[in-house]
Amino acid sequence: MKALMLIYDSYAEFEVMLVGLFLKGKAEVHMFTDKEDTSFVTGAGGFQTVPHVKISQVAPADYDALIIPGGRHEALLNNSALHELIREFNRQDKLIAAICGGPVHLAAAGILEGNAYTTSINSDDKTAGHLFNWTLQSEDDVVYDNHILTAVGSAYVEFAVQLYKLLGLFGDEAEEHQTLAFFKNTKVIA
Repeated sequence: MKALMLIYDSYAEFEVMLVGLFLKGKAEVHMFTDKEDTSFVTGAGGFQTVPHVKISQVAPADYDALIIPGGRHEALLNNSALHELIREFNRQDKLIAAICGGPVHLAAAGILEGNAYTTSINSDDKTAGHLFNWTLQSEDDVVYDNHILTAVGSAYVEFAVQLYKLLGLFGDEAEEHQTLAFFKNTKVIA
């Protein structure tokens, strides 16, 4: 199993750290960037991350899932290569997961139409509010519809757990509940 994760300057590292932790040892995770220089990307928290590949080197057929974190989305909003990559994952019915502001790229690529979604972006956002069909927005923290997983930024634990579940990596339902309880610091209810 292979997953592809977008990283870009000012991406929200914390939103996908658990995804990386959960997938370690279970799947290959390749990080890609929109930049031609792949020496490093600086996330919103100041952490520098080295991507594996640049977007021009990505072959969607090689991956099972695409993961898009939030962050300052403005710089990527008109990135046609990113939008085409998203559309190709969608055409191949592959799992696409986006959190916080990440769904703005799904909307810009035109793949949210007809699908329920959630996002931390609001309709007043001057750069991206116009891209969404707000009648399809769910108030739920995490939404899965037609191979597309979306989440609000504060639901990063639930996002990681749901992604792991959708990839079929939990041994059973009890493991899923225990994982969620551990990372939310709650007790498992039997």
